[in-house]
Amino acid sequence: MRKPRLAGAFLLPVALAVSAVCTAREPFTVRDSIEMTRLAEPDLQAYGYLALEFNVSPGGEYLTAVTKKGNIDNETVDYSLWLFPLHEVEAFVIGDGSSAWPGRVIARFSSSTNRPAIQKVRWLADGPTLMFVAENPNGQPQVFSVNPGFREMRQLTDDPEGVIDFAAGAGEGGLLVLVPADDEAERLRRQKYGYVHEFEPVWTLMNEGRDIISDIYPHGVFVARTGGGETVTVDLAPQTLVNPVMSVSPSGRWAIVPRRMPVIPDHWYELDWGLLSDMIAGMREEGVTILWMTQLMLVDMQTGETRPLLDSPNGLTSVIRWSPDSRRVVVSDQFVPFEAGDAETGGKHATIEIEVESGSLEIVALGEHNSLHADSALTTVTLGSRFGPPVTVGKEESGWAPIEGGVQGGEQDAEDGPRLSFSLALELNEPPEIVATHSRSGKSRKITDFNPQLRDLEMGVVEPFDWESGGRTWHGGLLRPIGFEEGRRYPLVVQTHGFHEWEFLVDGPRGMSAAMAARALANEGFVVLQAPDGPRESLQLPKEAEEVSASYIDAVRVLDGMGLIDPERVGITGFSRTGFYVQHALTMGDFEFAAAVVADVSDFGWWMYMTGYGFGGFQRDYERMLDGAPVGDAVTTWIERNPVFNLEDMTTPLRIESHQIPSYWDTYILLRKLGRPVEMIVLPEASHNPERPWERLESQQGAVDWFAFWLKDEEDNDPARADQYNRWRKLRELQSGAAKASAPGTS
Repeated sequence: MRKPRLAGAFLLPVALAVSAVCTAREPFTVRDSIEMTRLAEPDLQAYGYLALEFNVSPGGEYLTAVTKKGNIDNETVDYSLWLFPLHEVEAFVIGDGSSAWPGRVIARFSSSTNRPAIQKVRWLADGPTLMFVAENPNGQPQVFSVNPGFREMRQLTDDPEGVIDFAAGAGEGGLLVLVPADDEAERLRRQKYGYVHEFEPVWTLMNEGRDIISDIYPHGVFVARTGGGETVTVDLAPQTLVNPVMSVSPSGRWAIVPRRMPVIPDHWYELDWGLLSDMIAGMREEGVTILWMTQLMLVDMQTGETRPLLDSPNGLTSVIRWSPDSRRVVVSDQFVPFEAGDAETGGKHATIEIEVESGSLEIVALGEHNSLHADSALTTVTLGSRFGPPVTVGKEESGWAPIEGGVQGGEQDAEDGPRLSFSLALELNEPPEIVATHSRSGKSRKITDFNPQLRDLEMGVVEPFDWESGGRTWHGGLLRPIGFEEGRRYPLVVQTHGFHEWEFLVDGPRGMSAAMAARALANEGFVVLQAPDGPRESLQLPKEAEEVSASYIDAVRVLDGMGLIDPERVGITGFSRTGFYVQHALTMGDFEFAAAVVADVSDFGWWMYMTGYGFGGFQRDYERMLDGAPVGDAVTTWIERNPVFNLEDMTTPLRIESHQIPSYWDTYILLRKLGRPVEMIVLPEASHNPERPWERLESQQGAVDWFAFWLKDEEDNDPARADQYNRWRKLRELQSGAAKASAPGTS
């Protein structure tokens, strides 16, 4: 067997995997993927967009982590809150290897909804007390606290509709919760008497008057509870919020919450929005509500009165840090108000310090920072950004200034600094684990082993794979089947929507589970190519779909030229935005795929354009890619460029998976009309990326079965799947008829 070619960093996992081929181990399946333990906090799905945040207690005594795993038998997702006493971690790292693993589980909750069973784990500012939101199956999320020393857990809220988010001051002196808004009476009134439709998507009409946007994003009211137990409703209208960032001062007197603007001030549109400028201009022109444009409000926790913190919006990744005396606050990912800045700083992204009482401000640093670490006095902050290296700044008499080397006052004595730092071991072929590094000894060691069962399963090896297309190099990942034989041609499945060399690829990129099952497919005898997204500069341009879909086809040809795959047996999977690329490849590409699956996609078709009106920048996005709205002269462009109007020659068997919002509907109906092999699976309560075990089984195992049926002519003999194969055999008859009708010389 030929060893895959890998970079040095991956040689060890490759050697281990290759040497294990000779042993008799069970193959990795979709069920194994669902039942794996995965990190929920730190959030790996956001890694690359947001910095990884390790949750260390203010006094440096403990580290926490949250894990999740699907429980197929109980139909739940089971969450665990892990605690790592740092004195035990230190002994473990610098010891001789004989000490026990330092972590233990201090709370377990399970969820049968799309909500996490444990989330938003936070330390109180003045001591080692944890607070978090948790829910049990069929329950409502509530705020809990636990003291690691006493292991005593308390439920702090009992809101009938549950809690969306919370923030607390020191010693639980003030608790601010975001609870669901009670708009059922308004919905019933609308149903009975009707209403004037304004900027709501048609999905709202199809959902019995419920606002589908509020189902996707939190929709609620802020309620403050003082130390004496009094409850005050914060004087803001019910909010629909993409990012409900909120924070309570250490004293418990003040809080900061976002407010979605009922009317966006004209001068906010003139801010430096960068790549978003054109989209925002289009949304303004259409009068569409911009959900994520919010203003941070300062709340008096005793009275519920509010006032703007700044005359400018905050970004999607704002982080808030208070001074110990609650008089100052530093906020990242905020816009500098024009009147507070100069020609260089006004209207720009920045991290800003605000004096709470006076409202005066200082710019800490310019830039779009999505992580913020501060010392206890709030005099030194380190800011992270996905657009550049971290910067450290310190507060001096003359204002905030950069600190050379990241340490104020020169070289920091190692004896005065923290003894432990944390990171994640991130590799293509090994599951992520938490690593602790001891600064004084220089020793590092993994302090977790979340999935020991994987060592008994056949997993295969992913290797980086590059190819040329459209004058650029595309960086993907290649997974060969278990027991790969040189010279044999295998069926291929192209999975889309990104590839990351730091990620343990199990299903799809960033843990995507919608119709993706990379390692399970490899164990069914497929070569799997995990393909990257297109270049950022092509987004929202007519060439976007053309470039990316062409890259898929060029990759297939390269693999064919290498003798790895059978070009007659190639399938492709699309999810979310890449559904458009896949549809473009199926209808307008110069290669015929043998099967395809698309899940909860943006297909840029006529149906989604019309029904998505009022939801974010849907229509503006479509018009940029298709040169205008489908009226007048632009209709010709739509017919030429939009795959929905070019389905007549498509014979590829297509499995469509729809979550909540019906997508690909026009494609589905037209293919049915044309007598093509198409199937639609509806998961009406699934999240965009399915979390619940039974939805993941339908999505992922359904995709594996679909490709095995069409690319390998194989069926599972499980009686529970008999109806599935009865349907698919009928679709095969349709495909045979369509292929015969389109063959040269037929009529």
